[in-house]
Amino acid sequence: MRDLRWSLSNHIVTLRSALKSWRRVYWRLWGSAHFLFCAACRQPFPCTRHAWCRHHPDPPQFFATDAGCQKPPLPVGRYPCCGERAYRFKVLDEGGGCQFRQHMVCSMDIRETAIYSMLESYRHLIEEEPPQLLFPERLTRLVARGTYSKTFLIYIFLSNVNIKLMEL
Repeated sequence: MRDLRWSLSNHIVTLRSALKSWRRVYWRLWGSAHFLFCAACRQPFPCTRHAWCRHHPDPPQFFATDAGCQKPPLPVGRYPCCGERAYRFKVLDEGGGCQFRQHMVCSMDIRETAIYSMLESYRHLIEEEPPQLLFPERLTRLVARGTYSKTFLIYIFLSNVNIKLMEL
Protein backbone atom coordinates (compact mmCIF):
# COMPACT_ATOMS: atom_id res chain seq x y z
CA MET A 1 0.00 0.00 0.00
CA ARG A 2 1.28 3.45 -0.86
CA ASP A 3 2.54 5.60 2.01
CA LEU A 4 1.27 9.12 1.37
CA ARG A 5 3.81 10.61 3.82
CA TRP A 6 6.83 9.30 1.85
CA SER A 7 8.29 11.29 -1.04
CA LEU A 8 11.10 10.29 -3.37
CA SER A 9 12.27 13.90 -3.59
CA ASN A 10 12.52 14.18 0.19
CA HIS A 11 14.30 10.82 0.34
CA ILE A 12 16.92 11.99 -2.17
CA VAL A 13 17.43 15.26 -0.27
CA THR A 14 17.87 13.27 2.96
CA LEU A 15 20.39 10.96 1.27
CA ARG A 16 22.30 13.93 -0.13
CA SER A 17 22.57 15.59 3.27
CA ALA A 18 23.70 12.32 4.88
CA LEU A 19 26.10 11.11 2.19
CA LYS A 20 27.49 14.53 1.10
CA SER A 21 27.99 13.46 -2.52
CA TRP A 22 25.77 12.94 -5.55
CA ARG A 23 27.93 9.99 -6.57
CA ARG A 24 27.18 8.24 -3.27
CA VAL A 25 23.48 9.09 -3.61
CA TYR A 26 23.41 7.49 -7.07
CA TRP A 27 25.03 4.25 -5.89
CA ARG A 28 22.88 4.05 -2.75
CA LEU A 29 19.75 4.38 -4.92
CA TRP A 30 21.16 1.83 -7.37
CA GLY A 31 21.72 -0.59 -4.48
CA SER A 32 18.18 -0.02 -3.18
CA ALA A 33 16.71 -0.85 -6.58
CA HIS A 34 18.71 -4.04 -7.30
CA PHE A 35 18.01 -7.26 -5.42
CA LEU A 36 19.88 -10.56 -5.07
CA PHE A 37 18.96 -13.85 -3.40
CA CYS A 38 20.74 -15.24 -0.32
CA ALA A 39 21.39 -18.97 -0.15
CA ALA A 40 21.83 -18.89 3.66
CA CYS A 41 18.61 -17.17 4.75
CA ARG A 42 16.71 -17.97 1.53
CA GLN A 43 15.46 -14.39 1.19
CA PRO A 44 15.87 -11.71 -1.47
CA PHE A 45 17.75 -8.62 -0.26
CA PRO A 46 18.58 -5.18 -1.69
CA CYS A 47 22.26 -4.69 -2.49
CA THR A 48 22.45 -1.91 0.11
CA ARG A 49 21.89 -4.58 2.77
CA HIS A 50 24.50 -7.08 1.62
CA ALA A 51 26.00 -7.31 5.13
CA TRP A 52 22.63 -7.75 6.90
CA CYS A 53 22.19 -11.55 6.92
CA ARG A 54 21.14 -12.35 10.48
CA HIS A 55 22.32 -15.60 12.04
CA HIS A 56 23.24 -17.27 15.33
CA PRO A 57 26.91 -18.31 15.50
CA ASP A 58 26.13 -21.25 17.79
CA PRO A 59 23.52 -23.99 17.32
CA PRO A 60 20.62 -24.07 19.79
CA GLN A 61 20.78 -26.08 22.99
CA PHE A 62 17.72 -28.18 23.79
CA PHE A 63 17.18 -29.05 27.42
CA ALA A 64 16.70 -32.54 28.78
CA THR A 65 13.71 -33.19 31.04
CA ASP A 66 15.86 -34.82 33.74
CA ALA A 67 19.57 -35.60 34.00
CA GLY A 68 19.14 -39.32 34.75
CA CYS A 69 16.20 -39.92 32.43
CA GLN A 70 16.56 -41.37 28.94
CA LYS A 71 13.71 -39.26 27.51
CA PRO A 72 14.41 -37.17 24.41
CA PRO A 73 15.20 -33.48 24.99
CA LEU A 74 12.43 -30.90 25.09
CA PRO A 75 11.33 -29.30 21.79
CA VAL A 76 12.16 -25.84 23.20
CA GLY A 77 15.65 -24.61 23.86
CA ARG A 78 17.84 -21.51 23.73
CA TYR A 79 20.66 -20.19 21.59
CA PRO A 80 23.75 -19.95 23.82
CA CYS A 81 25.00 -16.83 22.03
CA CYS A 82 22.08 -14.55 22.94
CA GLY A 83 19.48 -16.55 24.86
CA GLU A 84 16.79 -16.32 22.19
CA ARG A 85 14.23 -19.09 22.36
CA ALA A 86 14.69 -21.89 19.80
CA TYR A 87 12.13 -24.42 18.65
CA ARG A 88 13.08 -27.86 17.38
CA PHE A 89 10.13 -28.02 14.99
CA LYS A 90 9.43 -24.72 13.21
CA VAL A 91 6.67 -24.28 10.69
CA LEU A 92 8.01 -20.96 9.42
CA ASP A 93 11.57 -19.67 9.60
CA GLU A 94 11.62 -15.99 10.59
CA GLY A 95 15.26 -15.58 9.57
CA GLY A 96 16.35 -14.12 12.88
CA GLY A 97 19.69 -14.06 14.61
CA CYS A 98 21.80 -12.09 17.04
CA GLN A 99 24.65 -11.25 14.66
CA PHE A 100 25.08 -10.03 11.11
CA ARG A 101 27.19 -11.50 8.32
CA GLN A 102 27.31 -11.01 4.56
CA HIS A 103 24.61 -12.67 2.52
CA MET A 104 25.71 -15.70 0.52
CA VAL A 105 24.72 -14.76 -3.00
CA CYS A 106 23.73 -17.57 -5.33
CA SER A 107 24.08 -16.20 -8.85
CA MET A 108 21.82 -18.08 -11.19
CA ASP A 109 21.80 -16.07 -14.39
CA ILE A 110 23.79 -13.42 -16.26
CA ARG A 111 21.71 -10.56 -14.86
CA GLU A 112 22.34 -11.51 -11.22
CA THR A 113 26.03 -12.10 -11.93
CA ALA A 114 26.31 -8.59 -13.42
CA ILE A 115 24.53 -7.07 -10.40
CA TYR A 116 26.86 -8.89 -8.01
CA SER A 117 29.88 -7.75 -10.02
CA MET A 118 28.72 -4.12 -9.75
CA LEU A 119 28.13 -4.58 -6.03
CA GLU A 120 31.65 -5.90 -5.56
CA SER A 121 33.13 -3.00 -7.55
CA TYR A 122 31.28 -0.23 -5.69
CA ARG A 123 30.65 -1.90 -2.33
CA HIS A 124 32.07 1.03 -0.34
CA LEU A 125 29.49 3.35 -1.94
CA ILE A 126 26.50 1.00 -2.00
CA GLU A 127 26.39 -0.84 1.32
CA GLU A 128 24.72 0.45 4.46
CA GLU A 129 26.06 -0.47 7.89
CA PRO A 130 23.82 -2.94 9.73
CA PRO A 131 22.05 -1.58 12.80
CA GLN A 132 23.15 -2.35 16.32
CA LEU A 133 21.08 -5.24 17.65
CA LEU A 134 19.79 -4.69 21.17
CA PHE A 135 18.53 -7.55 23.26
CA PRO A 136 16.58 -7.32 26.49
CA GLU A 137 17.72 -9.28 29.48
CA ARG A 138 17.47 -12.89 28.42
CA LEU A 139 18.58 -16.20 29.72
CA THR A 140 21.72 -17.02 27.78
CA ARG A 141 22.98 -20.23 29.29
CA LEU A 142 21.33 -22.97 31.28
CA VAL A 143 23.95 -25.20 32.86
CA ALA A 144 23.18 -28.11 35.16
CA ARG A 145 25.79 -29.13 37.69
CA GLY A 146 25.53 -32.84 38.44
CA THR A 147 28.47 -33.10 40.83
CA TYR A 148 26.44 -32.05 43.88
CA SER A 149 23.48 -33.76 45.52
CA LYS A 150 21.17 -31.01 44.29
CA THR A 151 20.97 -29.49 40.82
CA PHE A 152 21.82 -25.84 40.41
CA LEU A 153 20.94 -23.67 37.45
CA ILE A 154 23.09 -20.71 36.49
CA TYR A 155 21.46 -17.78 34.76
CA ILE A 156 23.78 -15.36 32.99
CA PHE A 157 22.18 -12.22 31.64
CA LEU A 158 23.50 -10.19 28.72
CA SER A 159 22.80 -6.63 29.82
CA ASN A 160 24.30 -6.89 33.30
CA VAL A 161 26.39 -9.80 34.36
CA ASN A 162 24.25 -10.85 37.30
CA ILE A 163 24.65 -14.47 38.20
CA LYS A 164 21.75 -15.96 40.09
CA LEU A 165 21.91 -19.42 41.53
CA MET A 166 18.63 -21.17 42.08
CA GLU A 167 18.32 -24.36 44.06
CA LEU A 168 15.81 -26.91 42.81
